[in-house]
Amino acid sequence: MQQKRGLTIPHLIDEGLFSEPAAYTPDSNDLGIVIEHKGVVWVDIRYPASLCKDSDEAMSIVSKVLPEGCTLKLRLAASPLQTSAENPTVSLFKKVAEEVIGKPIPFKKEHGGTDARYFSEKGIPAFLYGPKGAGLHGDNEWVSISSLEKHYEMYRELFKQLSL
Repeated sequence: MQQKRGLTIPHLIDEGLFSEPAAYTPDSNDLGIVIEHKGVVWVDIRYPASLCKDSDEAMSIVSKVLPEGCTLKLRLAASPLQTSAENPTVSLFKKVAEEVIGKPIPFKKEHGGTDARYFSEKGIPAFLYGPKGAGLHGDNEWVSISSLEKHYEMYRELFKQLSL
């Protein structure tokens, strides 16, 4: 970026050239300003409810390990997905799915984000279970057709039982 005489750091911020104040010293050069090298890092912090009660607690934990001079700002907060394995709908789906595929399905936790968290946040049971595949959201994403067909059977039976 070319520096111009008469511009101040606050002016550069107002113009949208910097999202945060940059450090400067008035005696640094003949233009009167120096913009220090600065990096911005976006961090997606996912925390389990067993570790943090809320995003403020997660931010506090992360802030304690940041190097001096770093700041942490919250951009978005959402509750983690939390639905008990004992939930009747989850139990029914597990039973139906095991009958369709003919083997037990273990419960497990995974990292990642899902819009299902917004349902569980409101007390609506939500869980994730999907067909076999890989490359999620990438150029090489794929799904097994036979696994997708099994899921059709699972959901068909689940909806049948839920409507009884």
